[in-house]
Parts: sequence; C-alpha cells; structure tokens
Amino acid sequence: MKKLTFRRITRTSQKDMDIVRDVITDYTHFLFAHKSSFNDFRVISDKNNTQIFYYETKIINWLPISPIIKFIAIKKIYPEKNYFTQVYINTKNKKITYFKCHAIQEHNSIKIVNDFMIPVSSFTYFFRKIVIKLINK
Repeated sequence: MKKLTFRRITRTSQKDMDIVRDVITDYTHFLFAHKSSFNDFRVISDKNNTQIFYYETKIINWLPISPIIKFIAIKKIYPEKNYFTQVYINTKNKKITYFKCHAIQEHNSIKIVNDFMIPVSSFTYFFRKIVIKLINK
C-alpha cells in the first residue's frame, strides 16, 4: 500500500496561543467551521485529553454529490505542546490515515501546521500531484 504524505500550513493573525490551542483541539468548532465536510459526527468519548469520534465525511466536500467515507477517529491532545495527533480508521476497508496538527508561535502570528499520511492505491499514487491538489481544494 502506498501512502500520500503532505503538509498544509496556515497562518493566523491571532497572537494568543491559548485561543489557537483551544480552536485546534476542541472538536466543537469542527461542527460549525467544517460542516460542509461531513454528513454525520458523533462523540464516542472525551476523557483525559483523548477523544474518540465517529463520522461520515464526503470524499470531495465541494461537490454537491460525493461518495462518503465512514471513520472512527482517535485524537490524542498534548495541550502543553500545542499539538494533537489523530488516527482515522476507515470502517469499510480498515485503512488508517494519520494526522498531526501543531501550532507554532511566530513573531506577529501563529502558524498552524497540519501533516497528513493517507493510504492510497498504486493507481492513485501515480496521480498523487493531482490528488493532493484536489484534497487541498
């Protein structure tokens, strides 16, 4: 199995790391800020900096009709280090996607770095540049 590994970086004008940390680690913002990305979202557990979710996400969220993937996601939060890791387990094919998000204080802003590692077929891997552009859209 091939894997696509890529990074997204965003910068915020917000200078308060406490606020940024709260946003990146609190799943409730997901329900409003990313509502076009999923069909169903349920919290299974939220204890001791570990959160477990079930959700159904659209493969291409900007298309009106898109295939759906169902995941169980396990998020481990490290608030003292301003990051979290998340593992997505596809309930259909059992493939695992890894995600890490961390916030870094810069001079006049905070940089948010998202690292992804997604399992893909050899065919998809061959077209990885196009696929990553679609994912980032």
